[in-house]
Amino acid sequence: MSSPFASLIRRVQSTATTQTVEIAYATHDRWPLSRNPDDPIPNNRPVRISVLDSSFNPPTLAHFALATAPLPKHDGGEHTGRTEGYDGQMLLLSVRNADKSLKPGDATFVQRLDLMVRLAKAIESRPSSSPGGVAVACIDEPIFAQKAPKLNASLSERLRSFAISTSSHSIPSIQFDFLVGYDTLERLFAERYYASHDHMLKTLRIFLSPQEQNSRIISAYRANADNDSLEKLSGIQEFLGTKRVLTIDIGQWESSLSSTEVRRLVGESDQRWTSMVPEGVKEYIQENGLYAVHDS
Repeated sequence: MSSPFASLIRRVQSTATTQTVEIAYATHDRWPLSRNPDDPIPNNRPVRISVLDSSFNPPTLAHFALATAPLPKHDGGEHTGRTEGYDGQMLLLSVRNADKSLKPGDATFVQRLDLMVRLAKAIESRPSSSPGGVAVACIDEPIFAQKAPKLNASLSERLRSFAISTSSHSIPSIQFDFLVGYDTLERLFAERYYASHDHMLKTLRIFLSPQEQNSRIISAYRANADNDSLEKLSGIQEFLGTKRVLTIDIGQWESSLSSTEVRRLVGESDQRWTSMVPEGVKEYIQENGLYAVHDS
C-alpha cells in the first residue's frame, strides 16, 4: 500500500526541490502556536521549539522521556529562577545521517515516520504537553549546524503565514532546543566530523550563539556515566559556561534504553522489548512484523 509519506520523503531528497523541511504530521494546523487563532503571537520573546532529532529505529521510552522533559532551569539569562515551557515540539528525522545508512532489517523511512506519529500521539496525551502540540518532520541534512538554518527558514515562513492570516505585524524569532542522547552529544563534539578543532569551534559557536542560529543542546545524562565524562568532551567547556549546552536527568532506566537493544530483543523473540517502547509503537512493530528474523 502506498503511503503519502513516501512522496514526502522523495520531495525532501530531490535536488530539484526548494522545500528542505517537510512536516508529515502536526497536532493541529497552527503548530507550533496555540490552536486558538485569537491567542496572540509572541512578540517579546522567541518562539521556543524543542527538536528531538533521532533515527527513531524504533522510538523508545528514552525518546519519550527526552521529548517530555521540561525546559531546564539555568542560571543567568532571561529565564532565571523559573522553568519555561516550550511553545511547540518537533520530532525530526534526517533521511541523510552522518553515521548511519539503512541496513537490512531496519525500518524504512516511511515506517519510521509512522512510528514517529505514534510517539507524537503518546506525547500529546500528556496533560503537560506544549500548547502548540507536536509535529513530525523530515529533513535531508546530516549535521545539526546545517539543520538549524533550514529549520529556521522553514518555520519562520510558517510563522509569517500565520501573522498575515491574523493581520499581526509581529513575526517572532525562533529558539531551537535540540534534545539529544549522550551518544549524539559526543558526536557533536567529535573533531572527526569537522575539518579541524578550530573549524569545530567556529561551527558550534555559530550554531549555539543567541545572535546567530540561536540553538541550544539539551542532553540526557548517560546511565552509569562517569561524572567527569561531560567535561572531557573536546571544546564543550565554553558552551557549558554560557549555558548553551545543558544536561537533564530523564531517569536511570530510561537513559539505559536503546533502539539497538529493542531491535535485538525483537529479533530474538524476547518479549522484554515490549516494556521499552510506547504502547502505540509496540502495536505498530507487532502489526508490521518489524525487526523480526524471518527464515529464508
